[in-house]
Amino acid sequence: MADLEELVLGGASAVTDLRPLARLSQLKVLDVENGRRVLDYSPLGGIPSLRRLAVGPSISGSRTDAESVEFLRTLPDLDAVCWDPRVRSLDYSPFLTLTNASMIALRGQKGMTPSLADLEWALPGMQAHAAEVADEQWVLHSHDGSVAVLDTDITGRRAFREPTEQERETILTTPFATKTDEWEDELRGAISGTTIRTLGSTARTRTEKFWVRVESPERADQHPLPLHREHIVGKFAFVGSAEGPLLIWDSPIASEDDPTSIHAFFTGNVDAATSRPEPEAVDDDDYYDYEDCVSLSPARALVRVEGTLRERVVLVDLERASPGGTWSAIVAAFTQFGGEIVAGPELGPNTIPHLPTVEPVFWIRRRSNEPEGSYLSRYGASPQH
Repeated sequence: MADLEELVLGGASAVTDLRPLARLSQLKVLDVENGRRVLDYSPLGGIPSLRRLAVGPSISGSRTDAESVEFLRTLPDLDAVCWDPRVRSLDYSPFLTLTNASMIALRGQKGMTPSLADLEWALPGMQAHAAEVADEQWVLHSHDGSVAVLDTDITGRRAFREPTEQERETILTTPFATKTDEWEDELRGAISGTTIRTLGSTARTRTEKFWVRVESPERADQHPLPLHREHIVGKFAFVGSAEGPLLIWDSPIASEDDPTSIHAFFTGNVDAATSRPEPEAVDDDDYYDYEDCVSLSPARALVRVEGTLRERVVLVDLERASPGGTWSAIVAAFTQFGGEIVAGPELGPNTIPHLPTVEPVFWIRRRSNEPEGSYLSRYGASPQH
């Protein structure tokens, strides 16, 4: 236990004392969720190995409280901090020691010193976080012709505001995008990129996500991978057609090649779709020209290739499947890359109307409290190309 490097206190409503954590001398990542009975965070100052710290709100979304954040003065090597609780002392000056942190997401309060504006001016990590959320803006048009922008203010809250004169000019001279316009902007033909597999934990679950990042052709709306409570466990370079089928993950697994071991490895994804409806006929009155629209569905299977078990994830366009042919289309999507399916396929609950610049397209969520290290040794796999 003393060698533990990552700890998630999910649903920590019964926790009142963090002093036992000071014995975790190798701890690098700490996530405290729903710690509404914790007031004293000073024991964290005795863990100089900490690199990432996230302290969130209560399970209802209401804020928790902390006596002070003085402990931050002894943790100058923190690289990422997400801090939601109110600070009773109103003294946020210890954050000024985190000049080397790459990301700081801080929710302030009335009467705090220094102010959020002063902290952001002094801390590159807050500037980086502010720049990231500043890109997330939505323009809303009212039926009476008025326009508003849904934006993020300096406190991190979503709020409506009047558009600036420059924004208003751009908005009023830009026509609404039609469905055809959106489809013309979709990727077509050959593409390449990277799938990033991440692992995140709560007290009772382990969730693996497969993030697709299209790198060629280059997109104007590229965004960084938004990781706050997850870490990367593997990457896979993919090349193929944007219309699918597209192989986005392929890695050998450690499981033995017998029915019991295969079943134990493959099952347990509580987010897998239980069924997939066949394409339905569309009335003429409700018909749109979907001929050029690509909508991909993610699927996962275990495949035996030359005696080796491999875990694969593909994206396949099921909208074009013939009536009654959905399952055949999924199986064909796997077998076209070689090998024999020995478990699955299982489908994700989502469809992807167009390939994103960076977004999770498939996830595996298991009910488990197994330490992440042993979990990865059981289920993790490094892709081979």
